[in-house]
Amino acid sequence: MRAVYVAIALLLGGCCVHPEPGPDTLEARPYPLEVPSDPDGELPLLIYLHGHNWNGVDNPEWLGFDELSERRRFFYAHPTGTPDCNGENIWNVTPDYDNGYDDVAYLSAIIDDVADRHEVGPVFLFGHSMGGALAYRYACELPERVDGVVSLAGTRSEAYECLGASPVPFALAMGDQDEGYDGEDYSTAPAVGARETMLPWRDANGCTGELADTGERMDIDTTVPGDEAVVESFEGCTTRAELWTMRGSTHSVGDFAEGAVATDAVWEWLLAAAQEQAGD
Repeated sequence: MRAVYVAIALLLGGCCVHPEPGPDTLEARPYPLEVPSDPDGELPLLIYLHGHNWNGVDNPEWLGFDELSERRRFFYAHPTGTPDCNGENIWNVTPDYDNGYDDVAYLSAIIDDVADRHEVGPVFLFGHSMGGALAYRYACELPERVDGVVSLAGTRSEAYECLGASPVPFALAMGDQDEGYDGEDYSTAPAVGARETMLPWRDANGCTGELADTGERMDIDTTVPGDEAVVESFEGCTTRAELWTMRGSTHSVGDFAEGAVATDAVWEWLLAAAQEQAGD
């Protein structure tokens, strides 16, 4: 799997035809929802978005969000994308690559559905690779509906621009050994690198200047010794906008081994960022 998921999808799209889309409804596209025991009162909602050619049933096991949702008490949804022309699950991460489904509307429908059945507090998106790109797009287009985003190895295609976004806490975690860290230049769909991916959030989140080392370190890839992630941010941000460069880590983050991603640290960041944004 590569960070340049959009480029690959477009290249594949040139040699086959997308299947006719089915109904874009929750009835046609059901999603698993984990509910903590005795869910009294308002609880956060986390939506996990898988990478290219994965699904929302098998892929989440390496992250451990199911166990974390019970322990830390939040609702946890993990939907599946739709098949492209090769039968591989994708998300529609740019308006230019479209197999007929509106995944931005689909995520909104999931949020509404959970809120109709439960008391939902802040809403968070966590996506890997192509799933991170969808989380990025959703926050750009509907910032009022999401309270924090962490994209794991999910940059963006140059085919999608995030213009005029409103503030949303945003972090991109990416390994310096990821082939897409500095961008990949495919003639059909160039993908920007990690640092350029952050620029719209500099503008949206009230920041200035260039990314710089904050001195903070995090342990995100638990298979790499020590606190491998260098945290960078901009000057004067009113809302968090951070790049976490995981030194020695790759696109697959520990080869998808169970427990390879420190999801507790990710969850703490999302909660803290949302509380700051709300002024609590």
